[in-house]
Amino acid sequence: MLMLVFLLSIIFTLGCSTPAGNQVQEQLELAQYYFGEKQFEKAVPLYQSALDKMPDEPPQDEVLYYLADSLQRLGRWRLADRYLARCFDDFPDSKWAPQARRRFGGRTWRLQWAVYEKLDQAIEMVAQLAKSGQSSDWSPLRSNGNLLYVVRSGRYDNYAQAQDALEQTRNEPRPAAIVIASLMELPRRQDK
Repeated sequence: MLMLVFLLSIIFTLGCSTPAGNQVQEQLELAQYYFGEKQFEKAVPLYQSALDKMPDEPPQDEVLYYLADSLQRLGRWRLADRYLARCFDDFPDSKWAPQARRRFGGRTWRLQWAVYEKLDQAIEMVAQLAKSGQSSDWSPLRSNGNLLYVVRSGRYDNYAQAQDALEQTRNEPRPAAIVIASLMELPRRQDK
């Protein structure tokens, strides 16, 4: 559904009557296809080419976000930050701006196992994962004025590596999710 809304907004914004509009529309449709197929290396040049031909108005914000997302998944973190910054700087009221701000500064993919309200629960989860051979850690997280404890494992340069690691954990009693983390999020010791 999101992809359909995205493509329709491109069609209405650029129009299909001009050759440039048709070319941009085709590039974005193909980029979204590759993105959906997790072929990010093919999506990136299409997003970049379309972006160069688009006016500085929505839906450029959405294209900036998807381009940055694709770059992060390929492990091209610093270049992704440039596009994320353009998204939230040039389009501060965009629905994509808050997501761009959250992802800005990410430098690694991790597996997130759980978020707890109590530190003891996080420490117990780290111990359970250690028993099953998973090296993990906990980190504090402030959310809506509350202090929470996040249990994560691994550090992966790109999304494909994180997906491979996630696949190897399919027999764990609790499923994990792939998340972006900043290198400033220093993990706490596993046994403390």
